[in-house]
Amino acid sequence: MVRKERADYIKRDRSQHKCDGCGQVWVSDRALKTHQTTCAPMQEQLVRAQSHLKNRRATSASPGPFRWQGMGGYIREIDRITPSNKELKIAMQRYINATDGIDVKDQIMPQDGRMYVTPGMAQFWLQFNGNNVEPSYDRVEEYAQEMAAGRWYDSRQPICFRDNGDLCSGQHRLLAHVYTETGFEYRIELGVTKEQESVIDIGRKRTIANFLSRGGAIKYHRQVAQAASALWSHDSFPIPFNGARKYRARPQPNQTVIVPYVSSHPEIEEAAVIMQEQYRPATRLLTKGASIGAAAALYVLMQRNPENDELTHKFWSLLASGEMLTVGSPIYALREQLITSISNTKSSMDGLEKMAKTIKAFNDFVAGRARKSIVWRIDEPFPLVG
Repeated sequence: MVRKERADYIKRDRSQHKCDGCGQVWVSDRALKTHQTTCAPMQEQLVRAQSHLKNRRATSASPGPFRWQGMGGYIREIDRITPSNKELKIAMQRYINATDGIDVKDQIMPQDGRMYVTPGMAQFWLQFNGNNVEPSYDRVEEYAQEMAAGRWYDSRQPICFRDNGDLCSGQHRLLAHVYTETGFEYRIELGVTKEQESVIDIGRKRTIANFLSRGGAIKYHRQVAQAASALWSHDSFPIPFNGARKYRARPQPNQTVIVPYVSSHPEIEEAAVIMQEQYRPATRLLTKGASIGAAAALYVLMQRNPENDELTHKFWSLLASGEMLTVGSPIYALREQLITSISNTKSSMDGLEKMAKTIKAFNDFVAGRARKSIVWRIDEPFPLVG
């Protein structure tokens, strides 16, 4: 019999242990999980979720973009290996709780030492993930992209389990292996204590700029890293920035992609030096909401047409100084909007909007068109340099 205090608590919060299938409320998480093994509506939802995930993996067998029907019924070209965050949370939670569908040969318990982890083993081990931190699904997506592209390497960080068998480190890697159906060899460590667990993942993460700074060969390594990241996300998709409308929402590569990308594009380092040393006042107009590297990326895009060489330098010189500009000049209109965006928070612009308007102003400047205002509509694709 449930105590009166417990019954009152359940009445106040009827969502804590509520079954997603039939809506029944249970007094504990264990009771809920026991019920879900026999709940017909819950099992039907689980079968649909597993079928949906299998279809997703079949659709995303190659690392390239695939078609996905988004909100409103429209079709978008995206480059995702995993589903969206909300969909992933719901489906993966049911996936973790499920015991059906795992091949017997994959139901192998972890052992100390090196083990090759198959997708089925990763799914099986995720059943011991009930007392871990909330996973970052952006991190799962990042790992899945690298695995699908064949760029996944051993970081020498083991997959760890506590004394009681709970998984305490490695959930993001295992989740990514499940979705990409790839395997990898890892070092497994059992019997991790609370003291050892408390220092997991507290070190400083190395950024792309850290990798580019090695040896001191690149003068402005931070700006080069920012510019290379922006250019990569601009060039690597059928639609620039994969259709993102916010600068921070653009696709983010990691060091295994950007370091060789910088080596094969020396013009990025040259652009960073020019923008930092010659047109620094202009870069300050773009930094709020974006970065100095965004200005260097714009410089590279403008210079890709050899006929724009002289006009590119003139454009950035006028934008930096503001001298001899009159009403009707697209550079004057852009400069006024950028200054207003910095001084007035109500008129602030996102970094991607600043980049789009800068390209539109440059195209008008090259074509000799007058412009009183630069507009980038919400339904307008990201402009290309003319």
